[in-house]
Amino acid sequence: MEFPRFPQQKSLFLISSGKFTTVIFRHTSGARAPQLRLKPRDIPKQASLLQEHIGGKLHTIEVNALSELDSLVWLYLPSNQLSVAPYETFRSVLDTLQILDLHENPFNCDCRIAWFRDLVRDQKSRVVNMPRETRCEAPPLLKGKAIAYVTGQDLGCVVEDSCHPFLPCPSLLLLLLLTLLCT
Repeated sequence: MEFPRFPQQKSLFLISSGKFTTVIFRHTSGARAPQLRLKPRDIPKQASLLQEHIGGKLHTIEVNALSELDSLVWLYLPSNQLSVAPYETFRSVLDTLQILDLHENPFNCDCRIAWFRDLVRDQKSRVVNMPRETRCEAPPLLKGKAIAYVTGQDLGCVVEDSCHPFLPCPSLLLLLLLTLLCT
């Protein structure tokens, strides 16, 4: 079977069989390849497996790129250049995903990745593939640390664990007080 070639030798292979659809992205032009961005129009709605093999060039997944993929069960995006994994990007597929593989990406570990850390830590969930290989690249203090082991404080988030369950967190009270004083 002959597959079509796209500009800059990027190609998209679509293999369809009944309800199972696989999308595999490939890139063969080597180190001179441009930074790639995954957009909603790049993926058919019925995709159940999305696997990326484009030579580690995927830098960005647009927020709504996965929003209409209600059949997506496997998402493989390892060894790319993803530095952030915003919850808004993955929110629509979290209920259907059985495998999410984002290991060996240079993640900037800040509060935006806390949702992913929680998913990795969830013992009931076996969604995240290779959680110990999914590590922080930045900030320097967290470089090389598995995302599963970073704390909310490491990420610069408000540490909810230190709050009383029936009282607001002190940091939230301080924020409210500052807001009232500044208005």
